[in-house]
Amino acid sequence: MLRGNNKRTPDAIPRALVAQWLADKHSRREYKMMIFCERLRIAMMAGGVKNPTVLAALVGIPKQTAYRWHDGTNEKIDPQNLFKLSDVLGVSARWLMMGDVPPYGRHTQSVDNDLMTMVHNLPADKRVQVVSFVEALTLLSTSKKE
Repeated sequence: MLRGNNKRTPDAIPRALVAQWLADKHSRREYKMMIFCERLRIAMMAGGVKNPTVLAALVGIPKQTAYRWHDGTNEKIDPQNLFKLSDVLGVSARWLMMGDVPPYGRHTQSVDNDLMTMVHNLPADKRVQVVSFVEALTLLSTSKKE
């Protein structure tokens, strides 16, 4: 999903690319310093959740609560909602709250890394086809979440 200016839009960033960014040594230090709302926004992008309204519907919370988490005006979250949020976004609850562990479980992260390696090893023309296919799947999955 490239736009006219050839920049990727945030909702087009595949989960594997976010995982790769987080796996980078420098980035790991950065995400430990992030606050809850920043980690939440990253998880939403990676999970294809476009906005707090969609998040609220998926988690089963009031829209106002989701917007407050998203903009950082309220970082208080009860454990039940934290685990729902973690399940919906597919990230570690501890990572959402503390940022001191990887966002994805070891299995998911290794699958993402293997996928990135496979795509990287493809010829350039095949990589373009794979990226186009993944972007189409992303569009389909995000349209179902709305």
